[in-house]
Amino acid sequence: MRVDGLDPATHAFRAALAAGDTLGAAVVAAAAVAGDFDLATALQVLFAECLVTGFTTTETAAPPPMEEER
Repeated sequence: MRVDGLDPATHAFRAALAAGDTLGAAVVAAAAVAGDFDLATALQVLFAECLVTGFTTTETAAPPPMEEER
């Protein structure tokens, strides 16, 4: 068995996600604890540890089409 400790910012991030907060809100919570919070690493570790069990998205309007370069 392996037990790893979490730094305070990562703990805040995971606690927010576990409470049902949005990814954005979880990042804000983590950044409030440590301004140098690394979102990419935090997400990579969540997936590597098989802790992501699902996610949902919100529907947003499609961006306008890009104009072709001339």
